[in-house]
Amino acid sequence: MIVADLSIARGLDYYTGTVFESFVAGHESLGSICSGGRYDRLASDNRHTYPGVGLSIGLSRLVSRLVSAGMAAPSRAVPTCVLVSVADEEHRSHSDAAARALRARGISCEVAPSAAKFGKQIRYADRRGIPFIWFPGEEGTGGEVKDIRSGDQSAADAATWRPPPRTCARACSPPRRAGRTDGPSDRRRMSCLTSRPRGNDPRGRGVPATMATLTLTTENHDKTVEDGIVLIDFWAGWCVPCQRFAPIYEEASETHEDVTFAKVDTEDQQDLAMRYGVTSIPTLVAYREGIPVFSQAGALPQSALEDLIGQVKNLDMDEVRKAYAEAQQKQG
Repeated sequence: MIVADLSIARGLDYYTGTVFESFVAGHESLGSICSGGRYDRLASDNRHTYPGVGLSIGLSRLVSRLVSAGMAAPSRAVPTCVLVSVADEEHRSHSDAAARALRARGISCEVAPSAAKFGKQIRYADRRGIPFIWFPGEEGTGGEVKDIRSGDQSAADAATWRPPPRTCARACSPPRRAGRTDGPSDRRRMSCLTSRPRGNDPRGRGVPATMATLTLTTENHDKTVEDGIVLIDFWAGWCVPCQRFAPIYEEASETHEDVTFAKVDTEDQQDLAMRYGVTSIPTLVAYREGIPVFSQAGALPQSALEDLIGQVKNLDMDEVRKAYAEAQQKQG
């Protein structure tokens, strides 16, 4: 709706013609969100004078209202959809080529900042909320892509691969009607599609986990425990001791970046819980270089957890491998 308002006064020493202000219906308290006017002498080349009309939009003002009123929300912590891994610095060009191919097709991606172990690169992506990690091939745009949330990994070509629909969506659904949208029903209606569950709880129950931990499933279990030091916390949303242990575990995951901290929802991953014979939760399991070195039920205090991590780091792995091999032989 356009209204002629002769009382508007803007930039009396600058504008020389019509001025205008724009308001959002239902959100007039924001004030003008788009304003401008006409300049008779906008530019000059010493021989001619050129007029023009200019305007400015208050993006920060608009965004603050969208967020505070629940009309928009980010779908992920970062816009990046794919982290392209780097095997070693000598072959970084392969990673750059894969990234260029993905970006050329509108897929937001970034290349790993360093050629760290793949486990650490996966943790870096998971920590930032990036759902996919790309493993480039020897040459060209071929390689493999891994869905960090499910653990699924398959061969793919950066020139043709696309993420599943809505996985990397960033746009919000539009409102159904004009006017004020401050009610709870409107907030639900205009919320963004979320691409990953909150924390490590796919059902939105119980203990929310931060991005520093990895959701462990039957699909990604074997790949996760085969490298470095891995701690696994078996928990459930209804478990009060689990809720008390969760912040201790999360804090440790932020401190020890050289350790993979995984969580298993025993209700969602019952087969995995049965595989470990879990009968009481929380249960904590520790691996080093693919060998289980610790398993205990009960919530550990922070000091005990730190002590455990230190002991696992200081293990003599030659002795551990020897003892593990002997135990395997006895079991047949």
